[in-house]
Amino acid sequence: MADSPAVETSSISSRFRLTIIVLFSCQYFTTACAYAVIAPFFPLVATQRGIGHNELGIIFALYSIAKAVGSPIVGIFLSRLGVRYTLWAGLIIESGSTIIFGFLPNILDRSSFLAFSILIRAVQGCGSALYQTAGYSYITAICQDSVATTLGILEISTSIGFMAGPLLGGVLYSVGGFKLPFIILSGVMFVASCIIVYILPPIASRSKSSSAKLMLNLMRIPRVVIICIGLVLMITCITFMDPSFTLHLKPLHLSKPDIGLVFLALAAAYGLFSPLVGYICDRIGFRLLTVLGFLGAAISLQFLGPAPYLHLPLTVAQTVLAGIGLGGSFSLAAIPSFPDILEAATNSPYCQEKGDFNTFSVTSGLFNGFIALGQIVGPIAGGTFVKNPGIDFEWLSSILGFLALAQAVVIFILTIWEGTSFLKIRSSQKDKQSDETVNKDDDEANESKPLLA
Repeated sequence: MADSPAVETSSISSRFRLTIIVLFSCQYFTTACAYAVIAPFFPLVATQRGIGHNELGIIFALYSIAKAVGSPIVGIFLSRLGVRYTLWAGLIIESGSTIIFGFLPNILDRSSFLAFSILIRAVQGCGSALYQTAGYSYITAICQDSVATTLGILEISTSIGFMAGPLLGGVLYSVGGFKLPFIILSGVMFVASCIIVYILPPIASRSKSSSAKLMLNLMRIPRVVIICIGLVLMITCITFMDPSFTLHLKPLHLSKPDIGLVFLALAAAYGLFSPLVGYICDRIGFRLLTVLGFLGAAISLQFLGPAPYLHLPLTVAQTVLAGIGLGGSFSLAAIPSFPDILEAATNSPYCQEKGDFNTFSVTSGLFNGFIALGQIVGPIAGGTFVKNPGIDFEWLSSILGFLALAQAVVIFILTIWEGTSFLKIRSSQKDKQSDETVNKDDDEANESKPLLA
């Protein structure tokens, strides 16, 4: 099933590219649901088996840990494994581990339940590393002129999946018990893997460069290091709320559905802003958007607490508006990070030519790996520091806001130091094709004229 250089990406029609994007969007929605579906009911089953909160946190974190470790490795070996095969294998692995997860309640022994929970969750993370790295690489290869726009569209599906997962899991759990949510989602992922193998054409993946050398070289470039650190910081600014935000809202006496709506405000803002940010990024460049994203996050985090030095009361309206601002800022900072790293990889001396597939796979591996690292750091920071008597949620939110401000300053200085512009106006693909047509017509007209006319 390894890819053969059968189809040049330039020969894929726009309509078929749209079909591929829709297919990937459905896949990302389903896998996001599978990731989030355990939130409403798995902790209840785990506590019945005597699993403590710390052990429960490890089970949830193993998914991101495996993804953080696996994604860069997959990025290095992707061109050898084949894109379609890796994508199929990742979905099959996650599908299989998901359905096995549904049978965990049959294990009554505490130690066995804990061991299998950790093992299955880690295998799910490995599957995610495979299909997400391969998916981003494939999309980048066929949509090279609109990478950020396509990424923004995929992030809509991901955010909707994260929002729908707990709700869907709760409904299916109430209808058919613990197994049903996992059986349904596993079946959908299995069907999706078969459709992907059947529909996706094998793309030409000529690669003259060494992906391992390219990966190591990228991690020595200050630009890539700064952008990746910013990516981890931005994910941390979102995920630090997971273990403590509900407790922070307790003085407001909100019901569980109301607390869910507060969480929904942030995720919905990110999903709605992502395609717009991607479109703008493909037209004017990425640095200005990245700086604005971190500045917006710095401001939103001061009001999310709110920061103690502001002396403002905690209100629902203020919390929702801060969440919306943080979600929009997240899209401004995260979406442009991928094309920024991609440009650094393309300009690397280890990249032999533009459009080298190894460049896409290495960039995708780094991007997914650092996102997963942020998903690990955030909950740890939120759970550890909030337990400290000297640092509560308000101070932690404020501190992360100041770190976001510092990151904006660093990226601003980086852009000036590189001598690049904050704006890079790019013409659309239609304009490029129009210019090429006009130039071709001019050349043909000149060739048809007599030499001495």
